[in-house]
Amino acid sequence: MAQFMIGDRYFYLPKIAWWWMVWHVVAMIDRQRPYMATLLVSAGLILVAALNTSHLRRPALVDMHWRENVTQLDAPGSYVVPFNPGGWNLLIEVRAKKEEP
Repeated sequence: MAQFMIGDRYFYLPKIAWWWMVWHVVAMIDRQRPYMATLLVSAGLILVAALNTSHLRRPALVDMHWRENVTQLDAPGSYVVPFNPGGWNLLIEVRAKKEEP
């Protein structure tokens, strides 16, 4: 379940659209005071942030020593390069360079 929140950055724009629609609906209820919609939606955002602090503060991902793994790709052969989230690997086949005549 720890990997569930790793991709939440891909939902940034839909979240903005969602909260804008919520603001729009609340503003339509009381057209005389649209600032109330801003206050209510802001309070809702603060409430959501306060209740989800564990998801807003996450430890840094593990350093997979990318530079060391990539430097070995200069020579031909098969290489396994690990990346985050932990347990994921990329198999890279490097072919020998053809000499030009």
